[in-house]
Amino acid sequence: MYNIVSIIVTYNGEKWIKKCLDSLLASSILTDIYIIDNNSTDNTLNIIKSYPNVSVIKSDCNLGFGKANNFLLKKLYKEKKYSYYFLINQDAWVDKSCLQLLVEFSVKNPTYGIVSPIHYTNNFSVIDFNFKEYLAKSREISDEIYETDFVNAAFWLISKDCIEKVGLFNPYFIHYGEDKNYCNRVVYYGKKIGILKNAKANHDRQKTTDFKKIQKLSMIKLDSIFLNPNNNLWKAYARALINVWGIPKYYSKTLSIKNSILLFNTLIGHYIKLLFSEKIRVNRKEQIENVFSIN
Repeated sequence: MYNIVSIIVTYNGEKWIKKCLDSLLASSILTDIYIIDNNSTDNTLNIIKSYPNVSVIKSDCNLGFGKANNFLLKKLYKEKKYSYYFLINQDAWVDKSCLQLLVEFSVKNPTYGIVSPIHYTNNFSVIDFNFKEYLAKSREISDEIYETDFVNAAFWLISKDCIEKVGLFNPYFIHYGEDKNYCNRVVYYGKKIGILKNAKANHDRQKTTDFKKIQKLSMIKLDSIFLNPNNNLWKAYARALINVWGIPKYYSKTLSIKNSILLFNTLIGHYIKLLFSEKIRVNRKEQIENVFSIN
């Protein structure tokens, strides 16, 4: 018998939350379900209340992804009940056997701190557009598993041992970047990250190329590089500088020349800011000293 808890952070998720919950409740392996709601203004909470076996905590403000997950992870860890924590997005759902396959693999392979399924969209018919990039950068270890340095946190099965070693999400990141930083720390603490080939999950999202979002994500990528504990500070400086040039080049096919130049100028400015940031230096030290421990 495995003790598993599924954790969902919701915010105005009425479009998806029923499908998400129904998929977990139909899972071939039993899981408790806890939700923390980031002050939704739609019908999300009323839908959740129709599920008597689902526990929900309502926040009075939008805590963001990392802080909301941290709240529940810390609360549930203190109860000492669970061996595995399954983080799943509100706009996502799992195949019936997904969770069981992830848990069974993790039990047999405890060196893996995080295990994720293959991410699909369009009701399991097409591999998710971003997930294709993660797969391309992954290493095929066997006919069962890919090993990777990063997979986004739409579906993470995290072992108790991993949480005890790595700790909670870094509060530096409010929304976006939390999962990348956490994966970097998982690798730093000697745990593996895997993508299980025969486990399926569906992430219902659309690809957007909004320029403001591209700017935001690009700056967060520089933050993630600066705060990667696997690199010393000088290596972080060099890698971030390479990305100042590389990111606009990556988006050049979708951006106008004007916006490509604007993106480059934005990243140069952000890079210089990070070079002199005391907050970055303090946070790097905190990561090494594991200030974000769950204990």
